[in-house]
Formats: sequence, structure tokens, C-alpha cells
Amino acid sequence: MLIADDIEDNRQLLAQLLGPVGFEIRLATNGAEAVEAFEQWHPCLILMDFPGKRRLLLVALRRGPVRAVVDRLRARRGRPPLEIPPDP
Repeated sequence: MLIADDIEDNRQLLAQLLGPVGFEIRLATNGAEAVEAFEQWHPCLILMDFPGKRRLLLVALRRGPVRAVVDRLRARRGRPPLEIPPDP
């Protein structure tokens, strides 16, 4: 699990709550670190404060497994696949 938040207390709280139950956790302090961690490690789950993390979200959604999950969830709700802008 990747935890991306610019607030140290938030990162530490989540790590302390989720680490003991068996999650492998890595921390990122900003969007650039989060994108780098995601591209190197490919976590199954990302917890992030959304503002400023749009690039990380787009990188994650372009990947096959993440995109497939999002599209399946949207299909269950009768929605079309998510339209994702191309990489700049």
C-alpha cells in the first residue's frame, strides 16, 4: 500500500493503523514521490489526499490492472469506461 500525503501526521497514522494488520507500506510526501514509488513498486492500493495528486491518479489509471478494476466498477453502475486523457 502506498500512502501519499503531504501531512506527516496523516501518513504516520495510516501507517501505524494498517502496518500491524499485514499491509506492506511505503510512504510518499508529495505527488512526485508518489508517482516514482508507483512506477517502481506497483502497489495494489494507493491512499492519497487527492489535491495535487492528479498525475499519480492518471498514471495509475493508465495501467492495465488498475484500469480494468475501475472499468468493471463503472460497468456495475451502468457507466461507460472512464475516459483518460493521453499522457503529455
